[in-house]
Amino acid sequence: MRVRREFRTCVSQYVLPLLLGLAALSSTQPAHAKVKVIYRFAGQSVIDGSQPSGDLAVLSGKHGASIYGTTFSGGIDVQKCEDRGFLGCGTVFRISNGVEEVLYRFKGGLDGGNPNGVIRDGAGNLYGTTKVGGQYYSAGAVFKLARNGKETTLFSFDGHETGSQPLGGVILDGADNLYGTTSLGGQSGWGTVFKLAPDGAETVLHSFGYPKDADGAIPVGRLIRDAAGNLYGVTNSGANYHGTVFKVAPDGTETILHAFTGGDDGDLPEFGLVADATGALYGTASGGGGGQGGVLFKIGPDGTFTGLHAFAGGREGSLPGALTLEPATGDIYGATGRGGKYGVGTAYKLAPDGTFTTLFSLDGSEGTGVSSLTSDGNGHVYGAAAVGGSALGQGTIFRFNEH
Repeated sequence: MRVRREFRTCVSQYVLPLLLGLAALSSTQPAHAKVKVIYRFAGQSVIDGSQPSGDLAVLSGKHGASIYGTTFSGGIDVQKCEDRGFLGCGTVFRISNGVEEVLYRFKGGLDGGNPNGVIRDGAGNLYGTTKVGGQYYSAGAVFKLARNGKETTLFSFDGHETGSQPLGGVILDGADNLYGTTSLGGQSGWGTVFKLAPDGAETVLHSFGYPKDADGAIPVGRLIRDAAGNLYGVTNSGANYHGTVFKVAPDGTETILHAFTGGDDGDLPEFGLVADATGALYGTASGGGGGQGGVLFKIGPDGTFTGLHAFAGGREGSLPGALTLEPATGDIYGATGRGGKYGVGTAYKLAPDGTFTTLFSLDGSEGTGVSSLTSDGNGHVYGAAAVGGSALGQGTIFRFNEH
């Protein structure tokens, strides 16, 4: 079952958008005025990366924004990482004023390979996870990249009890502890929620216990953390195979906030959550819903689940993915992986009053297979598109706003 779901995820996020995106590039339709492509990746070469993935860290300044992120592959063209045979093990990059600088190229050994986005601390250090590599059985690692470019492997997963193959990044608390998930490993082999102390000591806060219906399996996407230290995230399976939304308390106690049924409430969440000022959680399920095109949902502070919007496909889009929240307005922005005018996805907004608006259709030249969205707090939304953007289709970093 896990293999089937991972294959479906791979196809839905990468293969289909790539094929549709390349087809759309042959269209004579102009690029949308609301979207600006900041950078197009050249591909699997020493000087660049390919397939930008995971969360971006955006630092706004008086001379513009600096964007930090990772590419899943590329960077070194003589080495293969991951079982799909991508050339190159990925990069950490910075883009300023449209110019990319590769800050680090992964080698696929102790340092890891196939990274999943970064976060940035106040001192300018970057932190993230890699799906493969590390010290043990290529089970993945947690890394730190200092401002001077020095990479440190903070922790290597052992492929068993400490976890294996993280598919989301990490978050940082005020005491410099890191938190994240692994998609596999743990006591039952179906993933973990972990805490990594500044001294490198790992604590497995929760091991997912699938096939028990009371628990989830295969956590994906980055966690979020509230003021009380509770962690929230999603799993892509478990609970009758359709996925869950979970909460893990600081003492490791897990609560399933919602178990998807595959019906009107949605099916197979594949991206992390966002939270508004009231503590309400928002997320997407890639399938299910009345139109079977996916669901945008909310879980209120009292635990009430509400399906806010069921995607119907067509011009509206389907296969909803990453979300971001604009703090100043409370608006939530998202993207779909299919549908729209050109068949390669849409961008949309959910206002605080519940109004849903499709903002525009992607046409392929901006990229498609959007893997993350990040608000800079100044009314701009930055995105990473895993594929598309050029004839080579190696992905883009783009920005959009409504006005």
